[in-house]
Amino acid sequence: MNYHVDEQEISTLKFALDGMTADELRKLTALTGEKAPSRKGDMAALVFQYLAGERLRSIWEGLDELQRAAVAEAVHSPLGQFNAGVFRAKYGRDPDWGSKGDFGYDRKLSKLCFFFYSGVMPADLKARLQAFVPAPRQTTIAALDRLPPAYDRPFERWNEKERKREPGIEAVPLAVHERELAAQREMISVLRLVDAGKVAVSDKTRRASASTRLLDDVVERTIKVHDRGLARLIECADPALAALIAGDTRTRKHCMRAGERHLVVPASSETAFRRALRDSG
Repeated sequence: MNYHVDEQEISTLKFALDGMTADELRKLTALTGEKAPSRKGDMAALVFQYLAGERLRSIWEGLDELQRAAVAEAVHSPLGQFNAGVFRAKYGRDPDWGSKGDFGYDRKLSKLCFFFYSGVMPADLKARLQAFVPAPRQTTIAALDRLPPAYDRPFERWNEKERKREPGIEAVPLAVHERELAAQREMISVLRLVDAGKVAVSDKTRRASASTRLLDDVVERTIKVHDRGLARLIECADPALAALIAGDTRTRKHCMRAGERHLVVPASSETAFRRALRDSG
């Protein structure tokens, strides 16, 4: 309900409450600590009255740091919307919207849901919050002078014994290919050919000269060759073992044959290959 971005604007809190279903209002009413009335209109009125006056500030102060950041982002944005993707990129995770029941049903809301309705903060609520909610912290981008030799990539794998998915992190090596100097040299070579009149198109035949065709051929061959990064060459004791590993369903997706007794394992797949090799015995 309250955690999806909707492109519309909501003018008033009363309008937002009137647009909710009875089930949604019942969950929101439960956050007030009051007994929920049976009629939808009475529930909406109870929530509206609960958010009146100075209590709004008390509710905001009771939020955790990440929840207050979500409110601040909306209060100090032009449209007053919660953008989950932008928020996650800036703060690393979503704020707490509440807990989910089994299979995603019977969701219990957090008090952050008092501030957003279909991902939008009502304009009159936003105006009241502007009086005391400070601006959010500035967005920053971390920069490195030099890339690390590897980066940590998160993954999930199925634990057959525990019957659940388990998160993990594997180090993926980084290969840096400096192409700036090579491109400069190639550009100088092309300019020299042009200056020498070796790159031209005939006025009569409208065909490229031999040098032009040579350059085109070089470019065509270049785009057919792709640098896939670093790899490890593994030598097996005999061809039978190499064939066994390359054909095993657990390891074959992480390696490829290179001759009779050798396997090539991309650096990005080395950790997974070793793990699969251990699992296969």
